[in-house]
Amino acid sequence: MITFVFQALSLFRYIKSSNSRWQEEGIDDSELTEIDEDGTNLNPHEKEKIKSAKLLCYLNLAACNLKLKDSYTSTCACNEALLLDPGNVKAL
Repeated sequence: MITFVFQALSLFRYIKSSNSRWQEEGIDDSELTEIDEDGTNLNPHEKEKIKSAKLLCYLNLAACNLKLKDSYTSTCACNEALLLDPGNVKAL
């Protein structure tokens, strides 16, 4: 389950290289940028859909890690969920 959650989150949060030839030339850390897609350039409905999907992923990640007794990772996932929805009861 956790693998699927990470795969889902990777649609919205990922690392991108500014070098289009990174596969041939290798990865240089100075060319990497973290992308956290929040739907800035989309309409309000699409932006809300992205927020809801990310929130659901973080809550599922928290629940899975809580069952695995990994409270640190569960807490980190809850903190990410609270950044999206500060009043979310499940994350609190």
